[in-house]
Amino acid sequence: MKTLNFPNYISATDYLLQITSSVEENPDVEHVIIVPEVYTLEYEKLVYGRGKGSFSLQVKSFNRLFSAYCYESDVISKSGAILLIKKIAYDVSEQLTCFKNSYAKSGFAQKMYETISRLRDQKINPDDMRAESLKKNKINDVKLIYQEYVSRTQDKYVDTTGKKDKLAEYFDALKEKQNKYYYVLNFDVL
Repeated sequence: MKTLNFPNYISATDYLLQITSSVEENPDVEHVIIVPEVYTLEYEKLVYGRGKGSFSLQVKSFNRLFSAYCYESDVISKSGAILLIKKIAYDVSEQLTCFKNSYAKSGFAQKMYETISRLRDQKINPDDMRAESLKKNKINDVKLIYQEYVSRTQDKYVDTTGKKDKLAEYFDALKEKQNKYYYVLNFDVL
């Protein structure tokens, strides 16, 4: 892997376009340009607008790359995860104390998804969660929903942690393959 740093994204883009201008159309060779989601359309215009088409060149975000290389049965989308949390909250509603009146309200599942995603990103498992006396009921409710969420999403790729894990597996598998080139561009932090 080769890392190049440029003073700004325009310089990086110019360099990338220079490299990709020499890419020949060959179905056995894959060149994938990975850019942040907000830049995908602009980079598609830049790359494909040069008359080369997209035969050997692809522009993708990490989300698109994830979707392209994962089996649908292994993946739970964000909206699917939110619906799952809504179902879990309904199923365990008898055991809830702090959220017993709010679990069915609009936005609850979305907020719970965000909370669980942050906990997973920080590698905090439900078993690690401890409650202080003032927040005991709230933390216990989050822990209950989180435990059930982990149980029901086991062996699935979901939320940012799951996507990162799946993409790491994919890139590890690429070490053995020839003729695949990936360019990651315009990320300040990775």
